[in-house]
Amino acid sequence: MGYSCATPIKSRKAQEQMRTFLKEHFRPWSIVAEGTDLAVPSAFDASLYLRDESTLSYDHGRLRLGFNYSCMNSGLDEYVYGVLRWMALRVGRTRPFKKFSLPHVPYIVYDGNESWPVLAGPLAQGVLHDTEQYTTDIHGFKPTFRRQFLSRLLGQKAALDLCDQLVSDELKRLTTLWEAV
Repeated sequence: MGYSCATPIKSRKAQEQMRTFLKEHFRPWSIVAEGTDLAVPSAFDASLYLRDESTLSYDHGRLRLGFNYSCMNSGLDEYVYGVLRWMALRVGRTRPFKKFSLPHVPYIVYDGNESWPVLAGPLAQGVLHDTEQYTTDIHGFKPTFRRQFLSRLLGQKAALDLCDQLVSDELKRLTTLWEAV
C-alpha cells in the first residue's frame, strides 16, 4: 500500500511557478543526505519525483504538488513533509480549521483527505497544545517531533540531530533562492 502527501496550491499560475522553481533548485533526499547514514538509495527516494494532481496516487484534489511513497524512513519523511510545508507557506491554498479555532491558514493534505495546518511566524505564537504538532519556522522546518520513536529506530540522538540539520539547511537554501526570484 502506498501514500500520497501534497500541498494544495492557490492557483494554476502559482503551481507552474513553483514547479519551474523546484525543477531547477530542488534536490532529492538521496542527494541532500549523500554520504551520511541517513542517505537512501535513489531507488527508494520518494522525493525524486514531484507529482501533481494528475500523478498523485491517492490524492486527486485540484492544483496539488506532492509526493507518492510506499514506506518512509528516518530523514526522508521529515524532508518530504518539510518541503510540503515550505511550499504551503509560499504558494499554498489556505482554509480555516474550526476544530482548532484557526483562521485561514496554509495546509498540507495526507492521502487526499486528511488536512494538516501549517502554522509559522505569528500563527505559531501562542498556539494551543493540540496544534503544537503543526507549528514550524518560517522555512517550514519542524525539528523531528517523533524523537522517541526515531531514536529507537535510528539508535542515536546524533542521527536525529543530523536529520534536523540537513532538513533545516535545505529548506533555508530553498527560501533564499525563492526570495531571489
